[in-house]
Amino acid sequence: PEETAQKGRCLSTALRARGKGSDSMRPSEVNGVPASSVSVPAASDTSLPPPQEPKHVGGEEGGMFNWSPRSAEDFETLCPCLVVPDGMEFVFAVREVLTVVRQELSFSVVDLDGSPLSHIIVNETGSGPQCGIFLQMLDGEPLASIRTDMLHSWPGRMPEMCYASGEVFCRVAKGDGRDYVLRDNEDRILLRLEGNFKEKTVKATSWCGELIALSERCIISLDGGAHYQVRVAPGADAGLVLCSLLAMDKIEGGGRAKTSP
Repeated sequence: PEETAQKGRCLSTALRARGKGSDSMRPSEVNGVPASSVSVPAASDTSLPPPQEPKHVGGEEGGMFNWSPRSAEDFETLCPCLVVPDGMEFVFAVREVLTVVRQELSFSVVDLDGSPLSHIIVNETGSGPQCGIFLQMLDGEPLASIRTDMLHSWPGRMPEMCYASGEVFCRVAKGDGRDYVLRDNEDRILLRLEGNFKEKTVKATSWCGELIALSERCIISLDGGAHYQVRVAPGADAGLVLCSLLAMDKIEGGGRAKTSP
């Protein structure tokens, strides 16, 4: 739709503008965020992290990091406005609070300085499409969701990624061995996720083996809570990457988050 395409152009423009040193773009503060057991801090700084040149962040130096733009694919995107522009990488951090049990809470995805980028609303008290994880812009506008009721009601069933409208975009499926894949409605593989999910050391690759994203634990000087950082390659859908990692947190559980008895 034209409205979605326009948002995508706005995000790309914002990223490029900040890359040129612009500080004129400021987000609105959050109003009317749904009530939850954990409050979401309002945005008080930039709504997007400063673009960063590709660089080594922890782990083994070199090797896996090849941040050339992805080749053009015929696949649709879950969040067109969160596709990373060519020549840049998107870096953000996710709080380690999701567990395998039903939860009702909310938190912010932040940049490495702790400034909010988007909000995650977790509401698994209901059933059907109302049971899941909901990704929102800072102003509360829906971006996407992860339906999780099947995890709690039907053993062996996997979460589904949905557009903001609720229409299913793709589903999580078991891959070979310990890895997982995201399959679209035509059963094509969109992403493959492998690594140590409990320790948050995860690599996401495309169907043809292209490196899409990497995650690892990090320290955020915000509230002392445990976080893991995610680096998303140029041309990749950062919204889909985020949803896939949140789904892994629900399926595999967190290495540091405590589950209810």
